[in-house]
Amino acid sequence: MAQVVETIEPQAGSQCNYVQSSTTECALLGKAGGGKSYALLLDFLYDIDHPEHNGLLLRRTYKDLEDIIAKSHRIYPSLGATYSEQKHCWTFPKGAKLWLGYLDHDKDVFRYDGWELSWVGWDEVNQFGKMPYMFMMTRLRCANPHIVKRVRCTGIPNPNSVGTAWVWDRFCRSLSEGETAYFTTLNNKDIRVVKGQGVSRQWFFSRREENRALMDHSEDYELSLSLLPDKLKMAYKEGLVVNYDEPDRLILAEWWDAAVNGKNAFKDGPKAFGMDYAERGDDQSVNVEGKGNQPYRILEWDFLPHPVMARYIRDEIFGRNGKFQIHGGFDSVGTGAGVYTNLIDFGDVFAERTDPIRYKDPDFDKKYDQSAIKYHFRNVQSQIMWKLREDFQAGNIDLSQLVTQEHFYENLDKLKEEILSFYYREDKGDIWICDINDLRKPDRTTTAGTKVPSLGRSPDRAKALAIWNWVRDKKPGSAVNRLLPDDADYGYEATQKRPKTNIAGKAFI
Repeated sequence: MAQVVETIEPQAGSQCNYVQSSTTECALLGKAGGGKSYALLLDFLYDIDHPEHNGLLLRRTYKDLEDIIAKSHRIYPSLGATYSEQKHCWTFPKGAKLWLGYLDHDKDVFRYDGWELSWVGWDEVNQFGKMPYMFMMTRLRCANPHIVKRVRCTGIPNPNSVGTAWVWDRFCRSLSEGETAYFTTLNNKDIRVVKGQGVSRQWFFSRREENRALMDHSEDYELSLSLLPDKLKMAYKEGLVVNYDEPDRLILAEWWDAAVNGKNAFKDGPKAFGMDYAERGDDQSVNVEGKGNQPYRILEWDFLPHPVMARYIRDEIFGRNGKFQIHGGFDSVGTGAGVYTNLIDFGDVFAERTDPIRYKDPDFDKKYDQSAIKYHFRNVQSQIMWKLREDFQAGNIDLSQLVTQEHFYENLDKLKEEILSFYYREDKGDIWICDINDLRKPDRTTTAGTKVPSLGRSPDRAKALAIWNWVRDKKPGSAVNRLLPDDADYGYEATQKRPKTNIAGKAFI
């Protein structure tokens, strides 16, 4: 009996358009069930007659990788390819190789530093941050001029995925479907240029209806997608990006995405740091450093005693920048007071350039007293968070450095989660913003009556970013700290009037 040879080819429509694209970058984005993973596996095959063809296909976790491995076994063996379980690598008859890997964390991408690849594939690219994608672009090199070097990716606009915003910005908002254009990067921003001056890019919308292999044999699949919650249903069933902001969210996701994806312009200014100190428990101490409106360094500690943290500020922050070219501030309520006291003991000059964040800024209140919309804030923490909202909304914060290789911040997704967890209410001009204890709760009810999960932990990273943003455009030893009440027993000026005492742990309002 003659052997039956299975025909392997992309299905008509978006799959076929995708694998026939000659651009350097091409994405297949949209509905679930469109055959995107199979299209990705088929795309690699176009240059397997060249032994120099060397590819890498990435998923987020090993569990995810097992799915793509299983799918590859339905295609590649019939082409004579052999698979190494130990190396997770397919080798084709003429020597081409496809490696299958995963990145538990974005920083794991650096394990591929030094690799030379002619093809890079990202399955569910929206599960990754932008930095690993951009880094792997630098691995795209091959001496064979007959091989089209290319990056291919697939994705669904899951609103809960860390990369949905940058992926849709890079492809769907920059290009119409099927359009080919050329882009380069200037000052961390994506710039469209003419042919020959940038990298070619294209994308196609994945339509489940075109995947006859699925739709002809899985009648219940469409019904199962209808059971998803509304936001996930829009993403998986319709392939649409939806607004996932709650009506009372303090900082909107679109503002965050603009800050991270290089849409907000860098504005030069002095160097500053903002620190949120935690002495014990599950909370973290976090320090944010930046220049102008651009943070470039975020550090975290599980526990540091007061003297050690004060010494770090003295030696690593002030000492590293030299001649006190940096100033900053931190929350001095409670445990932070001990750090400030130790900092004073090291020298008055350190205290002069470090603002203890305790009292409301009268100028901030005055601005709203004189405006058409009169807002009133109950404490300085509300002022700080509202200013963060103002600057995110106005595009005055640039977080693009935190996704670069040089300044990469591995917990950017956690910072985003914390920033987007804050919510507020307005009652006759009084602004109420949630506090830490509110965010520790398991869930909450929005102003629209919807139950949504809360953060479930202290937003230490968000607080540090907010403090940095509060002090970055203030002069060292700001007017707020010089306007202490007559009976105040805290602050730099106060320490010059009375003996220095350790007041760590004392509560201030």
